[in-house]
Amino acid sequence: MALDSYVIEWDYDPSFVHSSSPLASCTTYRYGSCVQSGDAIAITPPYQYIIQRLNTSEVYYVRVTARNQISLIVKATSDAEAYKWSGTEFAAPRNQAPSPPISVDLILSGKSDLQVLVGVPVSDGGKPITHYLFEWISADDYGNRSVPVNNLDVLRVGVYVYGISNLQTGSSYIVRVSAKNSMGYSVYTASPSSINIAESQRSHPLSLFLQPRPRILLLLPLKFHGRHLLAVLLMEDHLSFNT
Repeated sequence: MALDSYVIEWDYDPSFVHSSSPLASCTTYRYGSCVQSGDAIAITPPYQYIIQRLNTSEVYYVRVTARNQISLIVKATSDAEAYKWSGTEFAAPRNQAPSPPISVDLILSGKSDLQVLVGVPVSDGGKPITHYLFEWISADDYGNRSVPVNNLDVLRVGVYVYGISNLQTGSSYIVRVSAKNSMGYSVYTASPSSINIAESQRSHPLSLFLQPRPRILLLLPLKFHGRHLLAVLLMEDHLSFNT
């Protein structure tokens, strides 16, 4: 049976007494409960969810449960335990460098020009991102160029675009991008392959949204991202939760 939604809870109390209360929401301070469904789970796992409004260095506890139609019926018609919670993970957030850009794709935009599509990092590390560093290298001259960029044009939600001009016709280029805040640079993300300036200008960037719907939810260890915790969720279609 297909996954209907999942619920993620977090709390500074390991008993989850606050996150289980009616006051808990996706935006309550230091604790919360949030349901993810629809487009949020209609992508290829692992899933990522950023928990916000936390205190730096305070320990937080996180758990996740998956829902399908059977568990929803059980909850509505009986007093039995409808959901099976994952094991509890815990971590204390801290400020750090941003996470890497989630993608870097290249499109030919002229005889000697490229457009670079950059997927926004999942986390800013707890400090605002000040700029992105673009680096490109040609396989022909073995030299690389780099430039910091403070303001990027927005192509669509979650994707920036930057133009590189005056490239050598007939050469192949690879581009990599990193994000920076006051704590330092992220690990860079490179384009998945090189692109030749002499090729046809028609290009098909990778889709970030059209992916098959997964089924079952598991919680992996938490990662630090500034004042936030990143809960990484993995789906396996050969497992199931019994209710």
